[in-house]
Amino acid sequence: MSSPLQLRRRRLPHLRYCELPWKECPDLGTIENAFDQVTTLDWTLPERGNPVWSRLNVCMRQTDEFINAFEESRQNNDLEQFQKTRMRREFTSQNLSLEEFNTVMATLAQMRAIVINYLLARRVSPVLHQEAIDNQIAASPTYIQFDKGELARQRVTRAWTLVGHFWGTASSGEPLVAGLIGSHSSVTEFAGWADPVNDKLAALAKRLRTDAKKVRDLF
Repeated sequence: MSSPLQLRRRRLPHLRYCELPWKECPDLGTIENAFDQVTTLDWTLPERGNPVWSRLNVCMRQTDEFINAFEESRQNNDLEQFQKTRMRREFTSQNLSLEEFNTVMATLAQMRAIVINYLLARRVSPVLHQEAIDNQIAASPTYIQFDKGELARQRVTRAWTLVGHFWGTASSGEPLVAGLIGSHSSVTEFAGWADPVNDKLAALAKRLRTDAKKVRDLF
């Protein structure tokens, strides 16, 4: 007979894979401007490196740290201090209701998630997919290689699945908003939605049974 704990676990809600965009490069100017309305982040690019990729990295790291800190303060019931130290006075002086405040933060969380999704789909997924094909070829000399069209379809499916694995399907149980933000569900519906991206990449690597450092380096 199942224990009460086991029964409770079975009743926990689960979600579909994350439906936020991942195919197109996000509009970084719009994202940076949205965060600039709320807080002060350093968007300075490194002197060397691909300017597009570098800007994506800076955007992801800065928004990741801010969202991590926000959710930690929320869980610790310390939002008032967070607002004083991390948010613009022009924003906090608007005296938004809790619902309005949560909607703003959930929207910023969506933007961070879209940057993460794009990096997963464009940087991590293609390399892992090609490695899987190479391993199959090495393991089986009779392995039938697919044509370019089929490989392209596989890459799309793999990218969508990788993004889904990253966010998981467990419910947070306490999303910032109920319902849609724009045309998509809130990423805050997913358990661990604000966890540091490196922690989530490590968990992803474990699920894929691959090297965590390699996944982080690709990202």
